Amino acid sequence: MSGVLLSPEATRSSPEYHYLPADWIPPLPRREGDEGWIRFTRDLETLPDFYFHLGGAGDALLLLSTFYDEHPDSYILSVPNSRGALEDFFRAFPRLKGVFFLPRPEHAHALRLLRRVIFFLKKKGKCLGAGVTPAGEYQEEWRPGIDIFRTYGVVERPRWAAAFEEERVCPRQAAVAPRGSILGMPQGKQNIIPPAFWEDLLEDLLGRGYTPVLLGTPGERGLYPAREGCLDKRSYSFRAQMGLIAGSDLVVAADSWHKTFAALLGKPTLLFLPVMSGQARLIPDVSQEVFIRPWRTMIPLKGWEDFREAADRICPAGRRGEGRRKTRIFTSFSPLFWERGYERARSVLLLPTDAVGDSLMVAAVAAALKESHPHLEVMVASKPFLGWIFRECPAVDRWLAKGSAGEREASSQAGVVVDFNAVISHLPEYLGGIHFMDL
Repeated sequence: MSGVLLSPEATRSSPEYHYLPADWIPPLPRREGDEGWIRFTRDLETLPDFYFHLGGAGDALLLLSTFYDEHPDSYILSVPNSRGALEDFFRAFPRLKGVFFLPRPEHAHALRLLRRVIFFLKKKGKCLGAGVTPAGEYQEEWRPGIDIFRTYGVVERPRWAAAFEEERVCPRQAAVAPRGSILGMPQGKQNIIPPAFWEDLLEDLLGRGYTPVLLGTPGERGLYPAREGCLDKRSYSFRAQMGLIAGSDLVVAADSWHKTFAALLGKPTLLFLPVMSGQARLIPDVSQEVFIRPWRTMIPLKGWEDFREAADRICPAGRRGEGRRKTRIFTSFSPLFWERGYERARSVLLLPTDAVGDSLMVAAVAAALKESHPHLEVMVASKPFLGWIFRECPAVDRWLAKGSAGEREASSQAGVVVDFNAVISHLPEYLGGIHFMDL
């Protein structure tokens, strides 16, 4: 079996990566001791000894803190939220021997069974570590007061982070990352800096003598535009953005991997806590016990006034900000959401949500765009199970799989990127707890 797994033809592997087939993970068992899951366990035993990663880049950073200093020439078995993102992430750690990517199962119970298998293999010594991934339920293990440094072996200041090559592009550099991932998040949890005071935040940092260096992905430029005096360094390169964080004096971020890397570096970080609406308000956010509360250089913020107070405390010498926030009328009719400059663009990339109904509506948007701007190349990137909607839509010139290299290339080249996750879920009314369909 191991010869088949490591065969380039069978796994579509590159020199760095091996891609395990989706059907490796069996269907949900009908009874205890299901043969499919027993076979899956045996298949995993054919891999080289590995460290286990589940989740996004933040989870991967904490996993690497546990072993990369002492055992960099290791293998990782990764079940990522986004394979494309983690492919680029692990390239920032070239001493790794390799990464085995296993598609993330969609069913929550399948994820529980997968973790159970991993921790069975951990007891046998096949899995060498799993970072902060819990063996049991997240709510039961990530409890208030948990010591992640003793429980999981997380290293607060790993040597590899301190040695990361810095990129300093200005004298007083503030890395600003306004948005975290939406993948793997519970419905109603938004890892964002609220757009309502984005301009005020940049103005405040400039007033304190910092140059805001904007991080994140190119698709965020519509909702979080750069202004004069800022440096827009958004890209799909983790290595480039990690270098900019390493070279910064201050980090201002939403709940994202940026703040986790800043914490490993010991950088002072002003962190905007997630915006919760709907069902997310009713569920304790236990992830804060692992990714926020243990980190001494991280200052959590609930809003604009918290930001001002924290910035006043930690701001080094320099010209202070202007003071009170300007009053701005900010509603769904703001041009921030709807004015996109289609006339000047050659192409547009539409990023629908993962719902069938929303995607059907985006197909109608594509048709309207094509009718009003015939010169536009209309591209859509969605989850594969939604691809049929857009492949059959005559207004869509090109469909791309969400998270693929094709999507990243299209996003960097498109004249306009419209992320409907941002357009809908970041509307001021939605942030206030009113569902979009109720407006």
